[in-house]
Amino acid sequence: MALFGKKNEEVKIETELENYRKYLEKSKKPEIVSKLSEVLKFLDGVIKMEIDNPFNEENMLIETIEKYFITQYEKNTEIEQYVQMIKNVYDQLHITRKNLASFDFSLFLKIFDSNGIYEKDLFDINFYRLFSNQKEYHSVMDSLINNNFALENFNEIIDFFSYIRRYFSTSEEYYVEVLYISRNFVYGFNLTDYIKKYKEKLDKKDGIYNIDEITLDKIHEKTVGAQGFLTSLDEQIKKASKMLEILTGRIEEYSRILDDINRAKITKYNSEIQDKIDEINKKLSESKTELDEFTLNLQDKTRVEITGTFSKILTELEEEKTKIIETLKEYETILSNLALQKSGDIAKLGGEQLTALEEFIKNQPQLEQIFDSVSSKKMFKMMKEFMELQKEMGDISPSQIRSQALEQKIVTSNIPATSVLSAPGLIIPAREVDNRVSKVLNLNIPFKERLKIIEEKIAKNKSNGVLYHDKAIEIISYLMEGYSPYLYGPSGSGKTMLARQLIELLGIDCIKMNYINEEYEIKGAEPFLGQWSPSLTYNAYKYGAGLLVDEMDNGRAQATMALGSFISASDTEYTFANGETVLRHPNFRLIATGNTKCEGPTESHPTREKMDEAIIQRYKPLVYIDYDAILESTMLSRNEEWYEFIKRFRIVGKELNPDENEITIKGAITTRDVIEIANTLKSGFATPEMIIKADFIRAHNIEYLCSLDRKLSEYYKNKDDSPENEIYKVFNKEVKKLQRVKR
Repeated sequence: MALFGKKNEEVKIETELENYRKYLEKSKKPEIVSKLSEVLKFLDGVIKMEIDNPFNEENMLIETIEKYFITQYEKNTEIEQYVQMIKNVYDQLHITRKNLASFDFSLFLKIFDSNGIYEKDLFDINFYRLFSNQKEYHSVMDSLINNNFALENFNEIIDFFSYIRRYFSTSEEYYVEVLYISRNFVYGFNLTDYIKKYKEKLDKKDGIYNIDEITLDKIHEKTVGAQGFLTSLDEQIKKASKMLEILTGRIEEYSRILDDINRAKITKYNSEIQDKIDEINKKLSESKTELDEFTLNLQDKTRVEITGTFSKILTELEEEKTKIIETLKEYETILSNLALQKSGDIAKLGGEQLTALEEFIKNQPQLEQIFDSVSSKKMFKMMKEFMELQKEMGDISPSQIRSQALEQKIVTSNIPATSVLSAPGLIIPAREVDNRVSKVLNLNIPFKERLKIIEEKIAKNKSNGVLYHDKAIEIISYLMEGYSPYLYGPSGSGKTMLARQLIELLGIDCIKMNYINEEYEIKGAEPFLGQWSPSLTYNAYKYGAGLLVDEMDNGRAQATMALGSFISASDTEYTFANGETVLRHPNFRLIATGNTKCEGPTESHPTREKMDEAIIQRYKPLVYIDYDAILESTMLSRNEEWYEFIKRFRIVGKELNPDENEITIKGAITTRDVIEIANTLKSGFATPEMIIKADFIRAHNIEYLCSLDRKLSEYYKNKDDSPENEIYKVFNKEVKKLQRVKR
């Protein structure tokens, strides 16, 4: 790769020399000019063969020089010394012509990044050789370098990783294992004890057991006893099953007899009731006929007499109706008695057998436990088959018996969802889930009562000097109710710091993950040879932590879609890559940050992708985090002139960047910068000139600085008495210096 060429493009040294000369003509910074001159002199010497090229390939030398220019331009390291240092390390790798084709020299040079592996004195040539794939090595080292606990115990961890390499047949298996282990180092982790147990497990995998003869005899004795017990238990279960079969047959026989009795009685009562109904219908018909005849034959009688006769007939009908109701009640009573009689007969007929079985089970505690188990029959069948297989195979190792059992599907190789397989033969139990709910996240407690606890915490922390953004209460209110906020705003406005503060106030751990490029970063690495690597999302979701997704908008939009199930509290469970379905812990909360509205690239952030609308709608609320005036004025309370100048500097920058869709303003002083300026002023080590150059001039081009200076000049021309005017004069002086250098 060449500084002025494309990646992996073949570049001649002469071409590279010409590129550096052109770059020298454009550059005006003294430190860059000095370094470029040194590079040009070295390349010219190589071309003229006055200086030897220590590498066999020209591209290797070119890439090495570029690495020197990028990482050493502010340092005093001589180029020849730097090139020879890298060549010495390269020679130790013993790269042959055969291996050179697959060797990525650019990845090799990554070791020498600024503040990287080599500069931190973390490079171990022997550990590097353990990986056939350079990317795997850098993945493991990145995981260790970003872990303070791992850095403090680095040498011990590297020795441990080097020791276990012999137990893995391929580099890929080895890489998966050490990467998993390196991601689990946290403060309080007992590294010595973990290494000891890990080595013992690996030794046992190779058939090495630290057991004396006495212990072996005891194990053998207990094994023989257990086999005898299982044989006895098998016979007892067979007897119990036979008794149950006899009892079931008798109960079925008694049920049939009672059913026959009931059917006969019900048929008889139905017939009697029907006879009663027919008799009543006949009487009703006869009464109606008599009434008709009475009406025809006695037309000359008074209405009173007719009415009296009719009333008498109605009374008789009511009496018949009452008799029918009483008959029906009697029928219901008979049926109820039959039901009671049936259950009583069963209890009486099968009582002796039920009592005998109950006493038998009570006298056998082991048998009672088996009958209480939901999967008892399946478990017993598996144990029995496993014992028969062991008898057939004779005196061989347990691992061989297990392999045969797996082939015959007597046992399965599935790993419980509550465990994580770390290495072949080594199971590390997952930590237990603590389902206690943080008081401020307990939705059964009134919101105002919980909010009062948060406000009291903030007040106490403020009294100890802790500062909070003015939108802290608004955002944490949503978090308490289970929503997932998205904080966006300009770089350095304090979004990440605010998110961490809010999670801490909720009384839960904060797990921070950077932008998401691949789905496995959320779901966990796919199982490999029975192993899987849990994601940060898994740990937060299962154990109840606050998940901070930093720079969410900088990730791949397709991969970020996988976050959808975690953003909404209505999704109560999630199935991870290992097949485990995890319930959402009541303490789990998610908060994301970014520099844009997730609508795609901007001038300041050209690599951002447009996020799917379905994901954005799940975040609630979307909160714009601007530079916090209250926080910044508090930080600079003893240097108000600097705070006023920073405000004016931002206003001018906004006028020069009128794009409404651009959140991050070019050259803006961030809240992070304000904190650094405040600390610098407090310590007293830097002059105003140093602060202006470090934070206001920085890497801006001279044209943009001149535009800023003109705007500021218009504002301060009539403000000679203002304290911040003195700061502007320093800025103006430094800009004029740069103008003279350019001319």
